[in-house]
Amino acid sequence: MKYYIDYSQDKTLAVMKGDFMIRKWGDFHNIGIRAKNKISYLFIQMLRNILARKNFILIREMAALEIQRQIPINATLYPDLDFIRISTLELVSNEIKEQGLSGAIAELGVYNGGFAKYLNQLFPEKKLYLFDTFSGFDKRDWEYELSIGTNAVYQDFKVDLIQDCLKNMPYREKCIIKQGYFPESLDGLEETFCFVSIDVDLYQPILKGLEYFYPRLIPGGYIFVHDYNQACYKGAKRAVREYCRKERIPYFPLSDYGGSAIISKG
Repeated sequence: MKYYIDYSQDKTLAVMKGDFMIRKWGDFHNIGIRAKNKISYLFIQMLRNILARKNFILIREMAALEIQRQIPINATLYPDLDFIRISTLELVSNEIKEQGLSGAIAELGVYNGGFAKYLNQLFPEKKLYLFDTFSGFDKRDWEYELSIGTNAVYQDFKVDLIQDCLKNMPYREKCIIKQGYFPESLDGLEETFCFVSIDVDLYQPILKGLEYFYPRLIPGGYIFVHDYNQACYKGAKRAVREYCRKERIPYFPLSDYGGSAIISKG
């Protein structure tokens, strides 16, 4: 059995078949402690009760899943990654594979490829389009964000993110970099998609992403929109609600760290 503990979005601890993996998000290290004996049901119950008094939450993590997990739980114990988001992605990838959906994969807002790496891993046979300025927010989007009065935090990247991104991809030959301002970076691209991740933080690029990708989404496909419930990027929620209301599209919020919204096409 696998367990996940969340503490005020600051600390995570996972219990895996006798291994304790402790992660404190404010630091950049992991602490591993190996238990000598098998963790019993009574110990888990005792641990749950003790942690509950400290505002920890202990839950089971798909212990009875019929398929072999491809992404180990401790792979998400690093900065900027999210256990719930990655686990949900893996389940969605299983749905897409089991239904035999065609179409490519895309991510709008790649940063250094932390999430794209798992897209590439879970969909090794599919083309992966990676859209980003690779230099932070575009001035046009940032100025618009300020004009509508949201409280976003400016981001400006100064490192070679394209190389950082590609070096971590297990199937690099499937990756197609689309650098530049979206949607100009499409450069006439016409493609269908079965999964899209939108993680660009701001109202205008999120709305433009939905306007391009949703009509090209295969029935049964999914779009993850990051930061929907993130307090410092309120433009994300505004964009999702505006587009989905206009097109009469249902969506639901995910309880991951970034407060994602998930859209599926019927």
